[in-house]
Amino acid sequence: MIAYYNYKNFFCTFLQQTLTVAGFLFFLFILPLVACPLWGQEGQKENLLPKDYDKWGRLLLEKISPDERWISYKMIYENASDTLFVRGIGDNKIYSFTGAKKSAFTTGGFICLTDGNLHLLDLAKGKSEIIRSVKQFGYLKSSDLILVLKSETEKKQTLLIRNLEGRLVDSISNVISFSVSPDESKMIYTEADGDRKILMLMDLKRNYKKKNVYESTSSFTNFAWSKNSKAFAFKSRPKGELKCSLHYGLADLNKLYTITSDRLDFDQEAFITDEQVRNLSIADDGSRVFFNYKSVDSENTPSSSDVEIWNGNDKLVYLEKKVMGEFKASAKTAVWNPFSNKAFPLSTSELPKLILNGDQKYALLYDPKAYEPQWEMDSPIDLFLIDTHSGEKKICVEKQSAELGTTVVSPSGKYVAYFKGKNWWIYNIKADTHTDITKNINSSFSGKVEQLVPESVYRIAGWSLQDKEILIYDEFDIWAVRCDGSSYRRLTNGREKKIKFSIPELLNFPLLRYADNVPVTYNYDIEKELLLRAEGYDGMTGWFKWNPRSGEEKVIYKNRFNDQLYYNPENQKLIFTEQDYNVAPRIVLRSKEGSESLIFQSNPQQSGFLWGHSQMIYYKNTNGRELRGVLIFPAHYNADKKYPMIVHVYEELHGRIHKYVNPSLLNSTGFNHTAASLEGYFVFLPDVIAEHGKPGAAITDCIKAAIGKVIEMNVIDPKRIGLIGHSFGGYESSYLITQTDLFAAAVSGNGISDLGTMSLSVSRSSGKPDMWRFEKDIWMLGKTLVEAPKLYQLNSAVYNADKVKTPLLLWAGKEDRQVDMRQSMEYYLALRRLGKKTIMLQYPEEDHVLFNKQNQMDLSRRIMQWFNYYLKDDFSADWIKKGTE
Repeated sequence: MIAYYNYKNFFCTFLQQTLTVAGFLFFLFILPLVACPLWGQEGQKENLLPKDYDKWGRLLLEKISPDERWISYKMIYENASDTLFVRGIGDNKIYSFTGAKKSAFTTGGFICLTDGNLHLLDLAKGKSEIIRSVKQFGYLKSSDLILVLKSETEKKQTLLIRNLEGRLVDSISNVISFSVSPDESKMIYTEADGDRKILMLMDLKRNYKKKNVYESTSSFTNFAWSKNSKAFAFKSRPKGELKCSLHYGLADLNKLYTITSDRLDFDQEAFITDEQVRNLSIADDGSRVFFNYKSVDSENTPSSSDVEIWNGNDKLVYLEKKVMGEFKASAKTAVWNPFSNKAFPLSTSELPKLILNGDQKYALLYDPKAYEPQWEMDSPIDLFLIDTHSGEKKICVEKQSAELGTTVVSPSGKYVAYFKGKNWWIYNIKADTHTDITKNINSSFSGKVEQLVPESVYRIAGWSLQDKEILIYDEFDIWAVRCDGSSYRRLTNGREKKIKFSIPELLNFPLLRYADNVPVTYNYDIEKELLLRAEGYDGMTGWFKWNPRSGEEKVIYKNRFNDQLYYNPENQKLIFTEQDYNVAPRIVLRSKEGSESLIFQSNPQQSGFLWGHSQMIYYKNTNGRELRGVLIFPAHYNADKKYPMIVHVYEELHGRIHKYVNPSLLNSTGFNHTAASLEGYFVFLPDVIAEHGKPGAAITDCIKAAIGKVIEMNVIDPKRIGLIGHSFGGYESSYLITQTDLFAAAVSGNGISDLGTMSLSVSRSSGKPDMWRFEKDIWMLGKTLVEAPKLYQLNSAVYNADKVKTPLLLWAGKEDRQVDMRQSMEYYLALRRLGKKTIMLQYPEEDHVLFNKQNQMDLSRRIMQWFNYYLKDDFSADWIKKGTE
């Protein structure tokens, strides 16, 4: 669906800002909320009730037009179709497309696909066109042409090459698929001719000349282009067969090279496969093709029984092998030189994992099982370097961490950076040397990065031009370090300001963050100005400009959460989204002069309802460590009253200080901060930090200190405090009520109650034994269950159940593959045996979080009823009385 609106006065301008799905939600819900204020008759704000929650949507800023006069953004609603909007910047024009999946701005227009219908919009003239039954489309920026593959009949498709105004350049019948070169100068496409397939090459720059490249009865798949657009590759596979042939063509020459599966002489059982384990690709120099191959697994013969064999000497337990897959049978990577017609494997069953370096001249290989069995989350790995020209292989780094981000290849392919022993090292491939480049820097390059991980590396920001320097993050700043370790410099001064600086991804310069599960890094000119993202210790966010002479200078930095940035360095224009707990996400334009103007405000209906606000709370544990927490005030807060409070626990939650949360009953873990605030609760999200050897005591200490700080504010009723957590937070909820009587009611979702039995379980999600969680990970007990059974019991809720005085609601998905639901069952049975007030909810066919909407609503309502019962003396929920009294 497409709609266009052009309003001439202020009132209608506001209305078109609030337009939602197909106009229906706007007229049904929004109009009554905005009319009175605009007429100068603003009345008292109302209480927001659950029946109105579905008016709220999520905002996603997508694209900016080349002339920066138009933007596109999505509004996503829980109970309606997502809608894409195209909006004029500075005027009152707006278009909407329901269910849009793919879109692009053209030179003077906009195109998007909705359920097979391609919408062509001329933004200058306000004209629109719909092409129906479209299977694939593309836009050629260099020539402002549109490629449209549409179905004429069930078996016939036509490829149209045309411009926005409708001028047809070419129409090609019986096309199956097409692929355009990176520089948009050429296109290959497949034509159907009866049972035969014809691969055609079209020159998009020279009168659209065509030539026949290859004919076969096979299907053509996995098209790939070289970086310079001079070569292409693809696979062909006969119908009903698994084995493929691989083809390489030179676009400017009538030359096609082919290798068949029968010619893979490096393994008699190997064959070329079109499985996309990694994308078919061509080396930057055009001399090699990287492709996937498989081997026939003749070793695993089927058994007459379904018995699972769990061998005591297996490197991986049975379930982990099943989840990871057998390396012998899985697809791996090989390289082919079409000019010499030689191919050899890169990854193998012995070294099945592969990382290509920046220029693809070398690859890193490793075996994830090399040091198994071991008892941590990730097994160390030995990295081998293989020459993709010759196949020569040698050990590169031994016993390296497999943690994501600890091994990075430079963009030009000269270096491998790896983090080991608290320092960053550089391996110079050509010189075959290893250099510790950060040993003399007085800073730490690892710390608290990820939730539930005590310590991780701060990662790599990128590289300077020609890979001369590597750009490294510490907790706050960016360092530039010469790759030979001869010099280093700190580019930013974030530590002094308690501001974390990083290089952001921009909407107009999207970055590929990971390729084949390996971090991708980029070159930056650090002799020129850079735009940096800034995140303050106090919750402020924004962007700073940095240059090598004056350092960083604030551009936008405020008590908001700012993200989704478009930045034009030439005119200094920024278009971004911002939000706060009580300010719905909106799109803002900032000019070079520094003035800001509102382009679009999502969820304007909020102005008609009572709403809370958030405040950062600072506190210290008994060790003097400063911690933070987010306190959300009730929507109808009155300073003369005291309110009940719900404490939501997990680990570090202070980052939610400025996050806007749509009110909803469709919550995968049953709790919504905004909905609780609307129900008249304070909601507190405190940071908690576990400590080595005593996680339970440390968490209890943090929570007591946090709640004590709020009690000092004299805004809550200390006898009406609730506690809720899910997963690790579920463990905290279950355990905390065995250590303190602060809470009048508690909820624990999919939590761990018995560290001992959990350590001897196997995750159905990863297949890995769960003992890694407890020795070195978030629980940091430092010992095995056999070594220190009492330590495990001391930190387990189930062994302290006799101390519980708080009514506890337990819930779990019966098919939880992350935390076995028997953890909730154990605690329930222990509490039931002791006569404690408890109820357990089990949701059939649900995993670690709930996906069924009816179950989400049921859990959300029951959790709020539970807190209302014990914190507000609202005894209307009969199921609680029947289950506990």
